[in-house]
Amino acid sequence: MPGAASQFKRVAREAASCTRCPLYRHATQTVFGEGPVGASIMMVGEQPGDQEDLAGHPFVGPAGQVLDRALAEAGLDRKKAYLTNAVKHFKNEPRGKKRLHKRPNRYEVEVCRVWLQKELELIRPQLVLALGVTAAVVLAGRPVVLSRERGKVLDFPGGLRGMVTVQSVVDPGGYARPGGPPCGFCRPGERPQGCCETGGVLTRALQCNEDRPNYGAGIDQERRRRPMSDIDVQTRYDRQAEDRTAAALQGDPDQRRLHAS
Repeated sequence: MPGAASQFKRVAREAASCTRCPLYRHATQTVFGEGPVGASIMMVGEQPGDQEDLAGHPFVGPAGQVLDRALAEAGLDRKKAYLTNAVKHFKNEPRGKKRLHKRPNRYEVEVCRVWLQKELELIRPQLVLALGVTAAVVLAGRPVVLSRERGKVLDFPGGLRGMVTVQSVVDPGGYARPGGPPCGFCRPGERPQGCCETGGVLTRALQCNEDRPNYGAGIDQERRRRPMSDIDVQTRYDRQAEDRTAAALQGDPDQRRLHAS
């Protein structure tokens, strides 16, 4: 698809100079998605980490190593999948010489949605795997409770089929950290380095993806209803849905200030 490939390069160049939200001020660079145009599977994380921010490539740090093991378990070649994040800049909090990960708030996620939507339109994946609640919410367009929906095949807007899994299985700052909390899937004392759930979900995703049509075709209809040039940074949810989203993204002081305003 030479036309789509050239469009993808143009969009990536546009994203490289994005200043739509303040996150670019404290990040090294935009970390856009990578992978073949037309990939059958797209994986969406929350945001790039410290090493991704420095390298300019998604999933190249410790989280990427955990993901690579999960991909190997599922029998999926990383080069055949498209990897990206819901937010393209690394949100961090300086702590001495280190930069600690800080969860993006809903405004930052909504503003960055324009780039993810363009990726979906150009890649046209048959199945999308959301790695964590932030990616799941932005893809589903509604609050998502991971404990109820992880591992299930879901219908996302635009005719997409997707699945969700816990973010911490690819976040060494959480479950994958030595001595970190159990994931709820591995037996006590038997948790491997990192976590096993992503590999299992990927395996199920590959099984669910067999003999299915191109679900990305519905994106064209979604785009006609909501033009890409018109990004709405206001709330898309009613007050009840907003409260549920805040609960799902608990622990972020920016979120609490946002919802209190």
